Amino acid sequence: MSELSIQGIARSDNKYDYTIFTADAVPLYMNKHPKELVPALAFKADEAEQVNDIKASLDTFRSESVVRFITGDKPFSEWDSYVKEFEKIGLKEYINLSQKVYDRMNSAK
Repeated sequence: MSELSIQGIARSDNKYDYTIFTADAVPLYMNKHPKELVPALAFKADEAEQVNDIKASLDTFRSESVVRFITGDKPFSEWDSYVKEFEKIGLKEYINLSQKVYDRMNSAK
């Protein structure tokens, strides 16, 4: 007998029913949350513009590459060059800028 049945909620026999699927999954994620959550970063206008430009380029490259990997247009043997391209686009700059803003926000506490 399921937890839902005990509570008087009818349980579908369809294991793909969204309600049942969600109810069965919830206990698996209990107490699995991170110890610390990073709040939304408060970028200054110039920082926001810079980080948004980099993020847009990173997102576009990632999305296009995922499709190419999935369809076989880009072989997995090119994985290292894929990762290196993130650096060329500005991943380290994005991380450093985000860290700077995070540190600034935390120093104000």
